[in-house]
Amino acid sequence: MKTYLQLEDGSLFEGTAFGYKGKDVVGELTYNTAMVGHQELITDPAYYGQLLVFTYPLIGTYGFNLTDEQSPDIQLKGVICREKIDHPNNFRYEINIDNYLNYHKIPGICGIDTRALSRYLLDHHSFRGIITRKPKTESELKTLLDDMDLSHGVFDVTCEEKISYPGKGKDVAVWDFGLRKSLIDYLKVRDCSITQYPAQTSFEKILDAKHDLLILSSGPGNPTMVQDIISDIEQILGKIDIVGIGLGAQMLARALGCGIKFLPGHKGSQPIMDLKTKKIYHSHQNYQYGLIDEKPIEPSFINLLDQTTAAFKAKDYRAWGFLFQAEEDPYHGECNFVLDERIGE
Repeated sequence: MKTYLQLEDGSLFEGTAFGYKGKDVVGELTYNTAMVGHQELITDPAYYGQLLVFTYPLIGTYGFNLTDEQSPDIQLKGVICREKIDHPNNFRYEINIDNYLNYHKIPGICGIDTRALSRYLLDHHSFRGIITRKPKTESELKTLLDDMDLSHGVFDVTCEEKISYPGKGKDVAVWDFGLRKSLIDYLKVRDCSITQYPAQTSFEKILDAKHDLLILSSGPGNPTMVQDIISDIEQILGKIDIVGIGLGAQMLARALGCGIKFLPGHKGSQPIMDLKTKKIYHSHQNYQYGLIDEKPIEPSFINLLDQTTAAFKAKDYRAWGFLFQAEEDPYHGECNFVLDERIGE
């Protein structure tokens, strides 16, 4: 079935529909350069309200299963790829991408030159758009896009109530702003006692529980849209050890007094360097906001592609931020050691 991707500037890309074909969807376009981990990306809550463009040309080669999901619900609005694979080849394969998206009622469009599209998005910064079977007029498109509101993303993807996971190790609180399942898996493997708190939890409740460590999870959106939570983090500084990951790191940096700027290009594999050892590591990143006015922090890792801060420590507090997925693979992640250092203290 012929379908279209239409951008807010009027650009039109023609492709073929797959997945769920019962509705048009609007969203904020973003891309990812990863060659693998497509199911993990599609189920990552950080893609709340977005149309995800895969730059890797073949999507679904090893299929999907019911084990690798990073959240029980898919939070993105649509998937855009060059070519989908209908007959995967992998011993863990249970369902192909077409049927998987159809089951979750997520539209897809294939046959798009996604590398050219992602280059266009990178050159023109962020875009909103629509996957539709019939191109919209300028006024129709404007109305649909203006009705889109992503400001409540953190509260839409967080857990509904406190969740506890018993363990004999470090007592860790996880403030859930849209965490990936891999973070809980990482902590379970290390036998931590885990308490997962919804985003709307008061900071007093977290402090009263007297945990050893507080992790501010990753999540969707612009950190400037959650100023109330950032104000709560300011109240916690100095009263508990804190680690921020992804959005959590950006919120921590804001609470410390750093500024935030739009930073295109940090979607997918990125080389980072440890400023202390000068060793270089492969990281996976999924954010589009970087730090400015960095006087309150000490950068510990830099991104080698643009020299921006990839990880930091607060100068005056026991607080650390990682602008990459430090827990991406609970067992073999190349950057797990940065969290291991905090868990082991």
